[in-house]
Amino acid sequence: MEEGDSSSSQSPAIYAPLRRAILEDDWNAAKHFIETHSNCLGAAITKDQDTALHFSVAAKRTRFVKNLVGLMTSEQLALKSNDGRTTALYFAAQSRIVTIAKVMVKHNKNLPSILPSHLKGYIQDLPLYAAIVTGNRDMVSYLYSKTPIQDLTSADRTELLKATISSNLYDTAHKILATELKLAPGNKDLLWEALEMLARKPSEKIGSKSQPSVWERCLNSCFRGRFCNKALMQASAHQLVCRLCEELGDDKCDFSPPDMLQHHKELVVEAARVGNIEFLIILIRSYPELIWQRDDENGTLFHVAIKYRQVRVFNLIYEIGVMKDNLGTYKNEGKNMMLRLARELPSQDRLNIVSGAALQMQRELLWFQEIEKIVSKSSVDKIEEIKTSKDIFVDTHKKLQKNGEKWMKVTASSCMLVATLIATVVFPSAFTIPGGNNQEGIPIFLESNWFTNRLFKQARWLACWGKIYNQS
Repeated sequence: MEEGDSSSSQSPAIYAPLRRAILEDDWNAAKHFIETHSNCLGAAITKDQDTALHFSVAAKRTRFVKNLVGLMTSEQLALKSNDGRTTALYFAAQSRIVTIAKVMVKHNKNLPSILPSHLKGYIQDLPLYAAIVTGNRDMVSYLYSKTPIQDLTSADRTELLKATISSNLYDTAHKILATELKLAPGNKDLLWEALEMLARKPSEKIGSKSQPSVWERCLNSCFRGRFCNKALMQASAHQLVCRLCEELGDDKCDFSPPDMLQHHKELVVEAARVGNIEFLIILIRSYPELIWQRDDENGTLFHVAIKYRQVRVFNLIYEIGVMKDNLGTYKNEGKNMMLRLARELPSQDRLNIVSGAALQMQRELLWFQEIEKIVSKSSVDKIEEIKTSKDIFVDTHKKLQKNGEKWMKVTASSCMLVATLIATVVFPSAFTIPGGNNQEGIPIFLESNWFTNRLFKQARWLACWGKIYNQS
């Protein structure tokens, strides 16, 4: 606590009635306490040095905040808790309640830009940073408009940029980029880190086009983004990747060729590993030579795609013409790299993309057969190598094969159980009761559409029950 009034040195236990009133949303009790303790608004009422305003904001008591702000001075609004690090506006940014933030900023316009005095440049304690990390778009939009971004250092603005990428707030990221980040050569790595964060994003986060369609823009305008938010975000992310590539591409003088090569290698490997196909397409269009870029294991992006079973990334190999035959000949320690990666089991999380051991085994077999087609056309010792690889494939997939056989047996048993139940219980009861038979001996409900629909609903219910029973 930075204000040196007499009450700030008193024990927080004295303020227990005030804390209780805030938690119970009892303004009358709080008002009475404030009137009898004139200096309590500038005092620390908790062990963490929180003022009554900090405590009210953290408890999301909007009415309390409005009333307290009306009683406090601008200096009291700027008091910090947590060892002199954060103002109450920081808590407001985390609360997602824009009304609270507006009330406070209205009475002290400097609040959005206050940072810890003893930790110069500690951007993580800026209210805007807290709002970005929380991911509340409305709060970010408001605080961005009230924060003097140009007064921040380029390094701090880049940290904000990285936070917006992490929270998928690409529109704010574009605004930060527009402030002309003039980073020193030593700090350019921060932009590479931002680009690498985009490389790690799932493919669906980055769109295939840089602009949403006219139809999507119209829908977004009419319905305030309810239906086309995803399309707009994807287009915005696409633009951001392009802008960062341009920003870094224009400053080649700041990096030596080995540094540029290392950065590009990291981007390619990360994007291929997570299957970020759109990011890779943008990057390869700017730097076509990255198709041949080798990672630390001497493999290209296609080898990474095989290792992590990323189908969409691997399919790019069919768009590079005869060069794919060249890639099929790459070897490491005398062994064909593509075949070696295809015959090994992937990580469990990649296997679990498909449910059921039998279907997982089928997918693995399809991968191996597809790699064989590419390698067989280019590898000189293809017959001996493929035979060996097949044997190794069988050995490495023995456990999965056995699990697949068990899965098929259990699934077949559960299906048989359901079929037996339907045959022995549902059909006899359906054609005998209720309703009985008519004069010609035909069940009365047999020709009823309602009854037929109900019959099939019961069959589906039994099938679902059988599946649940099987899984348990």
